[in-house]
Amino acid sequence: DKKAQVNVQQTPIPLHLRSMVDILVDEEIRLDEDQTGLCMEYLLKNNVLMILVNIASSNFPQGVRGEVVRCIASMINLLDDKFLVHNAVFKPTLKLIRMCVKEAQHDESHHEDLMELMYVICSKIHGYPDLLNIFFHDRTWLRTPWKKTLTAEQWMDVMRTNASANSPTGTTRRRLFST
Repeated sequence: DKKAQVNVQQTPIPLHLRSMVDILVDEEIRLDEDQTGLCMEYLLKNNVLMILVNIASSNFPQGVRGEVVRCIASMINLLDDKFLVHNAVFKPTLKLIRMCVKEAQHDESHHEDLMELMYVICSKIHGYPDLLNIFFHDRTWLRTPWKKTLTAEQWMDVMRTNASANSPTGTTRRRLFST
């Protein structure tokens, strides 16, 4: 069946995804820091990233999952640090990471793209540590008065302590990527 053998590179999808990123970046550059452009508002209000992630779940046409991973990684990398805090951004991003990790056992074709996405997220967290909060579902411990005064090393100590106290078998790691 020829339809099943269609590769995403044979379609205009990669070009359209790159254009979407370029439009959002150009819009952000032209606006003041505290303004949200019309294109960004549309992306956030209409759950465009979740739609892309849902399309990527089937990986049809073949390779579309890798293109979506690269698109989201580019957006996170090139747009403002606060881009990732929006529900319409981090929820589909986490869903995409979970999907790719689950599928990695069967298909490693987008492995490098997934690593790049994770690297970009880690870089953003390094520059804007409050982003770390979006990866935790038990947010009650984040309400402590000392949360804003911790250094990166102290955060890591807290993470290690929580991981060892709460989960000697690694369930904390699973909790980071579960819904």
